[in-house]
Amino acid sequence: MSDDDIIPPLNHNGGPPLDEPPEHVPEWEDGDANVYFQWKAAVRRARKDAPYDIMMFRLARAEAAGVDYDTYVTELLERGNRLQAGDDLGKLRNRWKLRGKVRVKPLS
Repeated sequence: MSDDDIIPPLNHNGGPPLDEPPEHVPEWEDGDANVYFQWKAAVRRARKDAPYDIMMFRLARAEAAGVDYDTYVTELLERGNRLQAGDDLGKLRNRWKLRGKVRVKPLS
């Protein structure tokens, strides 16, 4: 007998359980909310303000290096590293793991 075969009681509306959802913890819980929002706005401006031809140039460089656009731009803006085809992506992954992010996405 599967879960679909179970008939709910007459007073049941068939909706999800009413258990308490996990408590929401804001992203700035460990620090200052003002610094968090200023940093988030600065990152948004840095990524949004690139002209089309520069974005396309960065995309071509990212594809040549074998990573996605976000990984390439993050390395460029944070460290000034212009990733190239012969770069060791293992070092990049280790650096991102130390930061708490594991989103280095090689192109498949």
